[in-house]
Amino acid sequence: QPEDHLNSDLVTQFNLFENEIEFYQKIVPELEEFVAESNEGSAINFDIPKLIYSEVEKDRAIIILEDLVGAGFKQTKDANGEKYLSRDAAILAVESIAKIHAASYALQVKKNIDLGHIHPNLEVSGMLWSNDEMASRLTVMKDYYCDILEESKNPDSPILVERFRKTFDSPEKLKEIVTKRVSQEEEKGKSSIHCLQQGDFHFNNLMFKVEADGRTSVKIVDWQMTYTGRAGGDIAYLLMSSINPELYETDEDTIKEKYFDMFNETFYSLVREKKWMNKEEKVEKMLEQDYTESLPIGFLFSCGNVMSTGDQERKVTFAYSLCNEAASKNLI
Repeated sequence: QPEDHLNSDLVTQFNLFENEIEFYQKIVPELEEFVAESNEGSAINFDIPKLIYSEVEKDRAIIILEDLVGAGFKQTKDANGEKYLSRDAAILAVESIAKIHAASYALQVKKNIDLGHIHPNLEVSGMLWSNDEMASRLTVMKDYYCDILEESKNPDSPILVERFRKTFDSPEKLKEIVTKRVSQEEEKGKSSIHCLQQGDFHFNNLMFKVEADGRTSVKIVDWQMTYTGRAGGDIAYLLMSSINPELYETDEDTIKEKYFDMFNETFYSLVREKKWMNKEEKVEKMLEQDYTESLPIGFLFSCGNVMSTGDQERKVTFAYSLCNEAASKNLI
């Protein structure tokens, strides 16, 4: 745990190192035990690194995980060599995260508990971006994004910049958007699925390996920002940030349906009470609503990727494509 981390005011509210350690030490074993007792004869494996050692002592923390690189896992690029997931890699990723989402939802439903209440760090993590310090970082990110977008030579770029600024024109609006991802207040006629979310589900936190039999395996890493919130948070961010905009336009529904299918398959294998049987349509409707409600925050967080993109030309291209997609979905 770096010493400069302790200089932040946020440490009094949230310690991301402790959050990740609690995920591996307590939450994962809790999920695995629940799956073992609820799903006899059929294993559900979570695609996350194995914990080797962890410890928290006052202002010190350490976590050691298995060596994925040594085991042959690595990040992947698409056919053009860009930092985008291919269609198959994106499907593998969303199916993998769906198992964790569904298992955590099933655990809460079946045992009538709230993971956020049992593990308060999860609730604090979900609200982290509504903190004044973090909200100010979102404002800086937003302004930087607009500066890059203004360099685009596309004729509609000035209109996109104007729409973007109008949508996110105040810290209060930014806070409202990030708070909505964890809110359990249901609007009239709408229900939400609240479950465990990875919190930073994008290209950099996915590692892939081609096995000897030709199939591909995935590992989801970096669970420091994990929280409980709307089921659509992770996949909305992944699809807006980590696949080529052209692939997003053509295959969004297909990838999303793969997520829904795996969520349903996992959930109903764990929860067999009569009140939940034959309600797949209801669950899928809630998942669809959560995904739609999560798109604005997925888009906003994806704007931050511009800051880490390579050369200036790629920054401008990515910024324009992302904003154009957001406009087509009426997110701005």
